[in-house]
Amino acid sequence: MLIETDALEQVRTIPITPSFQYMRLPRIYDPHLMPPDVARILRRRWNLSKHVIPPVAFHLARDVYVVEEGLVFTGDGHLVAASQADVPAHEIVRARATLQASLAQPASIPSHPRAILCKKRGAGNYGHWLAEMLPRAYVARQYLPDRDWPVVIHAVEGTLRTVMRESLHAVGIAENRIIESGGAPVHFAELLVPSGLTAHAVFLSPLVMECMDFIADQVPPADIDALYIPRAPATTRDFEDEAAVRTVFEQHGYTTFAGSTVPFMEQVAMFRSARRVVGAMGAGLSNTLFCRPATEVLVFMPGNALELFYWLIAEGRKLDYHEVRTPQSGRMQGSLPWDRQLAITPAEVERMLARLEAGKPAFQLTDF
Repeated sequence: MLIETDALEQVRTIPITPSFQYMRLPRIYDPHLMPPDVARILRRRWNLSKHVIPPVAFHLARDVYVVEEGLVFTGDGHLVAASQADVPAHEIVRARATLQASLAQPASIPSHPRAILCKKRGAGNYGHWLAEMLPRAYVARQYLPDRDWPVVIHAVEGTLRTVMRESLHAVGIAENRIIESGGAPVHFAELLVPSGLTAHAVFLSPLVMECMDFIADQVPPADIDALYIPRAPATTRDFEDEAAVRTVFEQHGYTTFAGSTVPFMEQVAMFRSARRVVGAMGAGLSNTLFCRPATEVLVFMPGNALELFYWLIAEGRKLDYHEVRTPQSGRMQGSLPWDRQLAITPAEVERMLARLEAGKPAFQLTDF
């Protein structure tokens, strides 16, 4: 019940030159805190030093329905394979059932002439939006013969909704070319389905970085050197004693910057100008996508986190990337086993920063 992309009309293919990317091993502090199964998976990816970058392609699907976070079905329930990335089987079954129930009253299903699919799994997460969905709109706008296609994005609430619109405006998408859809089916007579821009935890296309540069080139530089990105208002994966750790960062010249409280383009300007960025893993650090090459980035994360996203960003942007693995404390506060607090002391953070400023290695590196 899958429709592969080669069964669809190919509208445009954009080759990537060179068609490979060399990747460096990350610098890890306390890698022994990674459980063996996590270390094995991460090491396998880190050791793949040369990665082949596929071309970016747009395929045209006709008379289809977009359901939930971007699953694309035909009316008889066949799934367009390119839309199923990272979606578990039970969610596909649920989405198909939702569509079939809605088709019992077809007049109730909203319909649009055409759109570019700019929603996928993780649509409610800022980092996923920035790296995996927004670039679809940019590439379509820059590389397709017809630049005026609308985009369909996931319907979200609050600050993220505002940021999604601000970022779409920054890549040239007018307000009246934005279509929102939630979980319910929406019909499209023609739908452009992109592929090759990203694969979660595997690669980010150079065209993603081109999109970020296009946005960052629109902002004047900010008067900032070093940023500390707090997790608040989020409560998961924060420093156990965040106030004390924040004080250490500020004493070393880092400015606390809560990006979620300011307009999108101001966030871009701050990250584009900073030469040092620190923080606990979370959506705010996704903005390192706007950093200039050689910017020093320290990401603190739980020892057992199965996470490659920030390293992939760093390799794509050629950042000076350091990853700090920490013990955890407290109860699990989210859906993942590493959604707990970071049990690293202010004194340990102080020692790291002092060594960095002295030009010495910040971390105790060991083979793992």
